[in-house]
Amino acid sequence: MAKQHYTCQVCGAQFPSKTKDNKFCSVDCYRVHQKTPEYKAKITKARAKHRTPCTNCGKEVIGIKTQKRNGERADNKFCNRECYNDYRTKLQQEVIGQCQNCNKDILFGEFHRRDVVFCSMSCRKDHKRVKPTNCVNCDVLFTPIAIHRKKDGSLRISGKSDAKTCSDECLNEFYRTDEARKEKISKAFTGSNHPNWLGGISHSSTNFRGSDWQKIRRQVLERDDYKCCHCGMDRESHYERYKCDFAINHIIPFHQSGNTVKANKLSNLETLCKSCHTKADWKYRKENPMQGVLNFGRSA
Repeated sequence: MAKQHYTCQVCGAQFPSKTKDNKFCSVDCYRVHQKTPEYKAKITKARAKHRTPCTNCGKEVIGIKTQKRNGERADNKFCNRECYNDYRTKLQQEVIGQCQNCNKDILFGEFHRRDVVFCSMSCRKDHKRVKPTNCVNCDVLFTPIAIHRKKDGSLRISGKSDAKTCSDECLNEFYRTDEARKEKISKAFTGSNHPNWLGGISHSSTNFRGSDWQKIRRQVLERDDYKCCHCGMDRESHYERYKCDFAINHIIPFHQSGNTVKANKLSNLETLCKSCHTKADWKYRKENPMQGVLNFGRSA
């Protein structure tokens, strides 16, 4: 089958198929065609469809396509070289933030990145270094440290940035006296967040532990001489500290005893203060992680 020949639009020569359009026999003829008024008018009309503002001065830019060094299309366009150089100068002096260590202004031109938080490596290291702080309990100035024991038995000292107190004694005192912390913990263990939450079911005081619970409660208090069985706190001190009466603890929890009669035996009950009652509950849960929760109901 004979090859099909095409006629060059510039010189009129016949040539076989070379390109998709097959309008010119060579690159030289194509360059000649680019200088014709018809071609220039066509290009001007095509470029007029692409109008974007200059990134620096805002002047309308027609038909200019810019690329980054990696070949991707650039978002910024400029009307001339002077605008590009002016924009680069402003960009170099742009403040992108402040150093987290010395509060010095960080310029974009120094790093060519916008996620920089330190002005130098020395500031980065100095920021990581643990600094003296005041104890939240006794207000003494101290440097928090942590002591680590190596495999060979030697000790290594490092900074401890999360320490708030100068000693364990101050930490315990802070836990006991800080009202804001107590309120925060109270909110964290309210409602369904509490480990003893039973789905919001409410029972009256006479039916929840049995119809004769109040009588049994008085018997336990009298038997234990109105004192906590663990720490020995008396009733008056308990009212003064916790603003409530003693708790009657089920040694084997109420819901684990099988029925209300067995649960409310005097041998299974003890008088505890609020603090010891909480510790006893947690101790039982720790030692008996697999607990089957039984709902005896009001008629039990």
